[in-house]
Amino acid sequence: MGELLKYSNDGVPKTWDGKDWYTYKWAMDAVFREKGMLGIADGTSKRETLSTAEGTAKFDQMLLQIRRMVGTLVPPDILQQVKDKKTGTEI
Repeated sequence: MGELLKYSNDGVPKTWDGKDWYTYKWAMDAVFREKGMLGIADGTSKRETLSTAEGTAKFDQMLLQIRRMVGTLVPPDILQQVKDKKTGTEI
């Protein structure tokens, strides 16, 4: 049996090495749901549907947060493949 994942205080996997994609995806899905970001992370919520400047600013902030969360957790070889993506949703 492999080594267990360790998690940050937010529930984000810290020791994911790219081998257990199912567990990583499950953990990130839970984190995004808890933070109200799942629709943004999976692309079902669109910036174009927002009508206020405050709403679009919050949406953009969440996109950057998703990008940071995902980008800092993937192994370096995978990060090299996705580093040019502008948002977490694209990753």
